Amino acid sequence: MISTINIFENWAHNYEKTVLNSTQFPFKGYKELMKRLESEVPLQSSLLDIGIGTGILAESLFNNKSVQIYGIDQSAKMLEIAKNKLPNANLSEFDFNLYKEMVWAYPLFDCIIMTYFLHHYTLNQAIDIILFLKEKLNTCGTILIGDIGFANEKEKNWAKSVYEKDWDESEYYFDIEQLIKELELNAIKHKLKKINDFCFYLKIHNS
Repeated sequence: MISTINIFENWAHNYEKTVLNSTQFPFKGYKELMKRLESEVPLQSSLLDIGIGTGILAESLFNNKSVQIYGIDQSAKMLEIAKNKLPNANLSEFDFNLYKEMVWAYPLFDCIIMTYFLHHYTLNQAIDIILFLKEKLNTCGTILIGDIGFANEKEKNWAKSVYEKDWDESEYYFDIEQLIKELELNAIKHKLKKINDFCFYLKIHNS
């Protein structure tokens, strides 16, 4: 579970520069991933962005697709930046460890987005979060996930040695082979696409 609030608070004002300009693990492919996610969001839809951060994707969706934005984050400083970009959005500070209460007063959504969020949780917790959020979707709604993962355990171990300098032992980078098994065991309809060796995109269907 996430226990890094201070890290994100301290990172807030440099976050966008870090992720948008990165050519290294773990944020290489960030721009391509955002474009892919944006292409999946319907026009004028209602959207919940979990871990909205500074609102990079949400701002683009609002400007280009007239999306109704709801967003939560546990970093007050990141939310300040997002609020300046999205004054009409419904944004809230929320402790992600209480995720089963995160949409307590919100409507059902056409789309829920999580980018670089689920790797803070174990695989079992991530599946639990997905199952919980599926209940918060409209009939034809989707969950869109962009995150860090490797094809299988062997590739993950190899990558750990290659990216040792930037590897964070407190995070749970996905073994995609195991992730897919768990999705299938829980009858979760999905489509997965690799962006690069360590970045993937996952679309969860509610119907």
